Amino acid sequence: MKISFFILALVLLVSCIDPLDFRSSEQGEHLVVEGSFTNAPEQNYVRLSYSRPYADPYTQFVLDAEV
Repeated sequence: MKISFFILALVLLVSCIDPLDFRSSEQGEHLVVEGSFTNAPEQNYVRLSYSRPYADPYTQFVLDAEV
């Protein structure tokens, strides 16, 4: 029990974590293609959207695209 606690504490304390810097002013808008194809035709889909800045909670979907 002591050994597993020591290993867990060692991993948590020694791990190297670099902070991520999300600069929303530098994030561009990119077209994102998401899709899923299965054997069941009713479950197949292709979704097009634009990427948004990290802090933006909304997704901008492309509604008039031809696939």
